[in-house]
Amino acid sequence: MILMVVTIISTVATYKIQKRLPYLALYVAFLTSIFGYMTLSLHQPRFIQMRDTLYDVTCALTLILGLITNISFLKLAFHSAFPMARRAWDRLTYAWIIFFITNAFLNEFIRRTATLKEWFDFKSTVVMFTIIFGVTVLVLFYEREEEGKK
Repeated sequence: MILMVVTIISTVATYKIQKRLPYLALYVAFLTSIFGYMTLSLHQPRFIQMRDTLYDVTCALTLILGLITNISFLKLAFHSAFPMARRAWDRLTYAWIIFFITNAFLNEFIRRTATLKEWFDFKSTVVMFTIIFGVTVLVLFYEREEEGKK
């Protein structure tokens, strides 16, 4: 229940601060609310665990769709903070696709084979690994954008 409330509050706060709809935060709030409700009403923690798999698969598919349509969603989201060359954004996209797919498979494996406590331990590790992964691939793939090319 706390996760559901905090997710909704953070989505509203993001909207108020940025003055735009935070689509990713809305999606996370939607998933958390639906799967959280199912978890609470059916007394089955597996639903909130499945939310993470669905989130990772959706992120990977969204990035793949961006590659197919030649739209860099990572660039759209982060270009103002990290101005980089198109090639760097493409490399980051591939890296994050692999990350999300791997994370989805690992989440399902742990969800099906481990206890709830072990799954929580796994998720704590994933949060730390995500931060380390994000910083590492950004450093490895960073390529300065040429002046005049955006």
